[in-house]
Amino acid sequence: MNKTILKNKIKISALAAICFVVLSSLSLSAKPYGAAGCGMGSVIFEGNNGTWAQLGAVITDAYLSYMFYGQVSSIAAGTSNCGGGKDDANTHLQFRQEEFVALNHAELKSEMAAGSGEKLESFAALLGCSSSKMFAEHAQKRHSYLFNKKAIAKPVEFVNRVKTSIKTDKNLATSCNLAVS
Repeated sequence: MNKTILKNKIKISALAAICFVVLSSLSLSAKPYGAAGCGMGSVIFEGNNGTWAQLGAVITDAYLSYMFYGQVSSIAAGTSNCGGGKDDANTHLQFRQEEFVALNHAELKSEMAAGSGEKLESFAALLGCSSSKMFAEHAQKRHSYLFNKKAIAKPVEFVNRVKTSIKTDKNLATSCNLAVS
């Protein structure tokens, strides 16, 4: 037998054994999929949370991802038991807010100091604030708190700091829909 084929069979067997051990030790969640996670495998093996079925789901997902790139697009589209719930929507919104801050941090700092600007209005909308003017006024008043160099290192920290600040203003907190904190 060719040594390359033998090596590949050993690798696949080792991967299958690792998956089996990991899956057999995991507890199942209340999600629409088992311990193997979401993906096309969860659709194919839906309703069967046994260890072998979950192993089949993992192998199916890995194969589809490797061969067709279809796994990525189906997960992103939410068609493979991935996404669609409130937590997923909130996580996606939080990510969009953090991404916006990462891409527009300098402009936000400037516009928050001025109390107006296009990026500031967009950020207010991403935060679910119905009054961008009220948000801009608040951000201008709280500028030194929001841009405290010692406290802010990452976009997630800045977004959370802004949300915390919004919650201290009752009128603004009512105006903004802070789904994720």
